[in-house]
Amino acid sequence: MIEYAADFETNNCIDDCRVWAWAVCEVGNIDNVTFGNDIASFISFCETNGGIYHFHNLAFDGEFIIWWLFNNGFEYSEKYRSETFRTLISNTGKFYQLEIIFEKVGRKTKKAVMRDSLKKLPMSVEAIGRAFNTPVQKTSIDYDLIRPLNHRLTDEERDYLKGDVQIVAYALEQQKKQGLKKLTVGSDALNNFKEHFDRWAFLFPQIKHSADKEIRKAYRGGWTYANPKYQANIDLDLTVGAGSVYDVNSLYPYVMLNCPLPVGYPHFFEGQYNGQYPLWIQFFSAHCKLKPDHLPMLQIKKNPYFMESEYLTDTEGIVELAMTNIDIDLLNDHYNVTIFKYHGGFAFDSMVGLFDDYIGYWNSVKESSVGGQRTIAKLMMNSLYGKFATNPDVTGKVPYLKDDNTVGYREGKQEIRDPVYTPMGVFITAHARNKTIRTAQSVYDRFLYADTDSIHVLGCEPIEGIDIHSTHIGSWNHEADFTKAKYIRAKTYAEMINGKLEIKCAGLPHKLKEGITLETFRRGMRVHGKLRPRHVVGGIVLEKTDFTLK
Repeated sequence: MIEYAADFETNNCIDDCRVWAWAVCEVGNIDNVTFGNDIASFISFCETNGGIYHFHNLAFDGEFIIWWLFNNGFEYSEKYRSETFRTLISNTGKFYQLEIIFEKVGRKTKKAVMRDSLKKLPMSVEAIGRAFNTPVQKTSIDYDLIRPLNHRLTDEERDYLKGDVQIVAYALEQQKKQGLKKLTVGSDALNNFKEHFDRWAFLFPQIKHSADKEIRKAYRGGWTYANPKYQANIDLDLTVGAGSVYDVNSLYPYVMLNCPLPVGYPHFFEGQYNGQYPLWIQFFSAHCKLKPDHLPMLQIKKNPYFMESEYLTDTEGIVELAMTNIDIDLLNDHYNVTIFKYHGGFAFDSMVGLFDDYIGYWNSVKESSVGGQRTIAKLMMNSLYGKFATNPDVTGKVPYLKDDNTVGYREGKQEIRDPVYTPMGVFITAHARNKTIRTAQSVYDRFLYADTDSIHVLGCEPIEGIDIHSTHIGSWNHEADFTKAKYIRAKTYAEMINGKLEIKCAGLPHKLKEGITLETFRRGMRVHGKLRPRHVVGGIVLEKTDFTLK
């Protein structure tokens, strides 16, 4: 099927929410750009030409299509029938695909498929243009201006739309040339690895759902922590002095290259593990209290008595834990641990070097390339590990038309798929946390903040005892020095680097950071202009609301 990059421009108006312009650009021929000025003409183009249409944020653009389909004789159906459509939407509302069946006669089907290019290129269109060094770069228009029906596009609007679809089409073409044709970059990475790995079935066998469910309890993400000693709060709006930032070069690829990782079937054991397998997951009941002068690393998930994002200094009672032996060693080093009962677990054989060829290939591409090829290589290196721990419960959401003629979403029929190989994701992330936390602990007196693969420390003198190099995989790169900084909480801090305030603040749009100073960046800060989607007749409008740093 021919492929296009596609984009809608819409009226951001509750009383007149509709598509006022669209453009599509052929992937592989970026000079072939088609324009239109209403959604009906776009649907007509799709029916005539068929193909795959990549929208960069299908959750937004796709709702305009879904609303139009519901209001023009189409029905949602999982079966292939004329004038039907079906979607692939996760239970968290992430859009992956929308398939429209215009006509089904015997074996002949006239259809068009909408996909989310954001899942292939997880960055803004502007960032894609920079990363891929595309022939055109993103421009802007007046997004708030309401265009009337049958609005004739201005030259400025045509150039803007054309640039957006050409940028995405150019990047998608680069991915296709590498044979990366799956729905997401993670799927591309897994498929590429399996194509060149002939021992998959032997080393990564199919694990039963019951065992996978238990193993998954030990799966955790990266360590993100702001040191309370240097943390700004309501009572003390603390600003710290000069310091440094260090990042691990390719943390997860480093683990995949150098650390022992699980292979084969899990071996169930009862009680406390004391066998010969090098890797294991242990279930146990314990009380844990942080040792003096140690950083906390323990979170309790899916327990109403604990905040999932909080790192505990004291469990204040007995808690049920599921941990790899990597995490258990770290736990014992940082906490006084009293075990009350062992509940068994799973042990694994291990190997080192499983990903040497895969990481080696994509790293060589990264080091020898610029622009798009370098960006693709970085995506491929960092997108594989997470696919191993894909949740087998893929029950999604399906759209429906509500009584007020707006689109709603409800849970679909339960769908369970086979796990990939969850133990791999469990141990890769465990090794990664171990490296970051132990490095942070080694500079305990200077430690300010950490986020997965980075540490921020007070003072600009070099950190002793760690490998520092700007490019070597697994080395700590001295990323930057700052003159002063403020740390409020995880994912929320600001640092003055080279005379410019660099702000990281979860939930705060990038454009709203302008004008914020180190003094105004504090708890209680309120900024107007954050966009919140609202489902209305015709599609979605983006309402401006206040962002408050609570």
